[in-house]
Amino acid sequence: MGLAQTGLLNSRGHTSNDLEYLKMICPTYNGENYYKMESAVTDGKLITASGITQLEFSTHILKALDVFSPKTLDDWYNLNKTNDSKYYYELMNSIQ
Repeated sequence: MGLAQTGLLNSRGHTSNDLEYLKMICPTYNGENYYKMESAVTDGKLITASGITQLEFSTHILKALDVFSPKTLDDWYNLNKTNDSKYYYELMNSIQ
């Protein structure tokens, strides 16, 4: 909401919990054309996410910071999303 109130979302790709709510609480917000119905969105150095998609938000941050290779990041995400042990082994192998 703070980003919308300052106008930073009026010309950048973004998401939030709900577009209609964002428009209702931020009367100066006019970035509807840039709103994406996705769990997390990266536009340059701006990363936005729904409040209930911490894993997706974290994945976008780790990608932006170039912490892991794309394969390792995928394995990390899949392990945390599914809790399937096969992704643990894939993650460990991708780090070596």
